[in-house]
Amino acid sequence: MKIAMFAVMLLAAASLFGCSSDSAAVAKLKAEADAAKAEADAAKTELALLKAQLAGPDGKSKVDDPAVQKTAEQLARDWTFGPGTQKLQAWGSELTKSGEKLVVVSCRLRDDGKAKEWFARMSKFYSDKCGSDKDPVKLNSESGKHQLGIHGENKAAHFLIHEPGLMSIPISQIPPKPNELLFAHSDAESTVTVFIWQQSDDVVMIALTAVVR
Repeated sequence: MKIAMFAVMLLAAASLFGCSSDSAAVAKLKAEADAAKAEADAAKTELALLKAQLAGPDGKSKVDDPAVQKTAEQLARDWTFGPGTQKLQAWGSELTKSGEKLVVVSCRLRDDGKAKEWFARMSKFYSDKCGSDKDPVKLNSESGKHQLGIHGENKAAHFLIHEPGLMSIPISQIPPKPNELLFAHSDAESTVTVFIWQQSDDVVMIALTAVVR
């Protein structure tokens, strides 16, 4: 496109300077314009060939469809919570994989006295990732009740959000607010499960598994 515009500018310049159609200057400009157009046509042909090479069996571009080429590692990184630039006492993550289709990520966040706040942020992050408008920590704050088996589905995916520890804890020992949550999300291409738990007033842990088919 830029090359074609340059060619038009060359011809316009010739007109502005009042060059005659049979002058050597105009002839030179026309030659340069023809060469520029030929170069632009060659670039278009090359681009078309490249798109054809990148297309999948269904004719759709692999570049335009991220799900086609996403590995388990890419999926896991997309689902891994990050604290951003906020200063912490400690933050670390470890990724272990088995080939391109199975990845496990473990994370540990330490922020003295603020684990509950970070747990709430993680709950919101993973509820959004699942596609749920129900955040179990927020719902608990509003109702005072624990949420068991938040789930949903659409044409593309299923999700489940659960407090797994409640079933094995005596009623008298159930904490007033969630401190363990399990998130599961599955679609045609992949499955992700995330377990977050508040280990203490200072530490929150994450365990994530990503599988692609």
